Amino acid sequence: MFSFFRVLLLLASLAFAPAQQMPLINGTTLSGKQLSLPSAAEGHVAILCIGFSRAGGDQVKSWAARLSTNMDIKPAVIYQIAELADAPRFLRGMIVHAMKGGTPASEQDHFLVIYDSEKELKQAVGFSRPDDAYILLLDTKGVVQWNTHGAVTDQAVGELTSRIKTLQ
Repeated sequence: MFSFFRVLLLLASLAFAPAQQMPLINGTTLSGKQLSLPSAAEGHVAILCIGFSRAGGDQVKSWAARLSTNMDIKPAVIYQIAELADAPRFLRGMIVHAMKGGTPASEQDHFLVIYDSEKELKQAVGFSRPDDAYILLLDTKGVVQWNTHGAVTDQAVGELTSRIKTLQ
């Protein structure tokens, strides 16, 4: 009986645990501007779509395409993030050039390329699978309010949309 109450207490404490502040990440957008998150998104609800590999980047692209056409998500600012710390230095320029060529000019200010803060970013997203996209929903103060990883699904988009509505 005692252990049952301890389990209930533990579950209650997890349900009311404070949300995690997004760590500061700095990088350059595909349009060539320096950008720091979450400070650049301060005052706005933001969705971060993060990829740590080529396959993860493909999933990020699918997420961003799906979210950009969803009217219920329009109030949120969408950022795509490519983390390239593990990419060989001599290939980075070619990788960025290819990403820029495949990203409409209208989205390049919100596409961030980063080379450091890998450890902090992986911790913030709960990194477990390198080929997944990692999606974070930040409130107006840069606090993570929801997250998921993997390919875009109707269920995940529905959860994200519902969560955004509670933040407006």
